[in-house]
Amino acid sequence: MPRGNTKCDEKGTTMSKQWSGERLQHLYLVLDDWSEGYSIRRINLSAEDIRPPLIPADAAQGDAIFTGRYTLPSALFRFEGRRGEPKSIVGAFGNKILASLPLTHGRSHANEIHVFDIRTRSFILRSWPSQDVFNFNHICIPIGGTLFVLSNDSFDMLNLPLVYDYANRNCAWSCFKLPEPTFPSNLITSYAVHPHEQTIFVSSVDQSGVFATFSFSVDSMMWRQHGPWQLPFNGCGYFVPNLGVWVGLSGERNTIGHICSCAVVSSLASHNERPVLKLSKEKLFSEVSGERHIGATLIYMGGENKFCLLEGICVEADWADQQKADWADQLTEFGERNDDYVDDLNETDSDEMSVESFDEVNEKLDPKRFLRLTTFSLCYDKNGELTVGNSRRVWYYNVSTEVTEAALKCPMAFWM
Repeated sequence: MPRGNTKCDEKGTTMSKQWSGERLQHLYLVLDDWSEGYSIRRINLSAEDIRPPLIPADAAQGDAIFTGRYTLPSALFRFEGRRGEPKSIVGAFGNKILASLPLTHGRSHANEIHVFDIRTRSFILRSWPSQDVFNFNHICIPIGGTLFVLSNDSFDMLNLPLVYDYANRNCAWSCFKLPEPTFPSNLITSYAVHPHEQTIFVSSVDQSGVFATFSFSVDSMMWRQHGPWQLPFNGCGYFVPNLGVWVGLSGERNTIGHICSCAVVSSLASHNERPVLKLSKEKLFSEVSGERHIGATLIYMGGENKFCLLEGICVEADWADQQKADWADQLTEFGERNDDYVDDLNETDSDEMSVESFDEVNEKLDPKRFLRLTTFSLCYDKNGELTVGNSRRVWYYNVSTEVTEAALKCPMAFWM
């Protein structure tokens, strides 16, 4: 059996110690559902006991899946920027969400980045020392107090402060150029960080279709090629301590929609063959008749090997018309099931920032497009196979007609 101490019982539930954190975490969703740019919305997935039972639905694999249909909560924050550019959302770093926005209304943001701090509910606009750090094809990898950015065949290291000095308006963020990669950064297929957080692994494909995997040592500041193969993920692979493996969305064409894992690659040795791939027994993408997959993002929530899968969904017109009346009765009015009143008991800053009116964004809902949010716990069954058991919970969120196809193809959200 693969390394790790998390197994499943006969019902597929995890038997490891229940996870708890010092601070209640949420899913922060970034959508271009504002006519002038983007909004940040907070979805509460931590206090599931406050929600009514979800609606049971049939699963293609025969397991029970519980699903509910909801409206998105009100926006915590909005920031201006050209819509349809989800990769301009740099990522999450500590308590901050960073966005490097393209040109908008004739104004240049080429060397500026928007920073939203979820703890202080504050916003700053930061100018970077280099205009080449961020662009539309960047990949950002946070390690400790450092953000590594692969962009336009360049490689940069940003040291970001954990606390911003608002009194003196002192940010003191610095940028350092690192050795350029020996592969085209715009052709990266997957990446992961070694659990000791001193090595970054990156897989890419060249113009002729040949794959290769490289690593960058944070200690020696050098690149190294490992072998003519690629990590099995589509995008980011996460290290899951309880399982002792990297986990991500499968990048194999015939296993799209499955979760996959592989052993952590040694940072000291060369490898001529890709690590052995293990696939989940279940397909996590929607297999509901009438639903078309647009795109997806996998988010690691920590704890009991918990994950969240965000999937952009487009439904057939006839199906949408048929379901519209039924869904209207089941939608949660004003997003009340995602109210943050739990925060009032756990966080003293919950009332420090007002939210946008619910009606301002949700008055024009698209009846044909949705965000399908699936939470699940990953574990090994008694035969050592990777499975989610019956831990899946599915929510359908209506989205505004303002949301672009690009935003649903690459949903941006962060567990913070």
